Amino acid sequence: DVPTQGRLQVGPFILTPAFGMLLQGGNTTVNIEYSPDADTAKKYEEVIIF
Repeated sequence: DVPTQGRLQVGPFILTPAFGMLLQGGNTTVNIEYSPDADTAKKYEEVIIF
């Protein structure tokens, strides 16, 4: 698996179906489950630190 990195800014965000708030100087962990089909479900965990 190759990790991908997006650029997020401080403020609210939506990763369908998840959502949250990023605060200056804070951090949050985003768990993403990607399933193109039921046989190949994959889970990713990203820690976002500001």
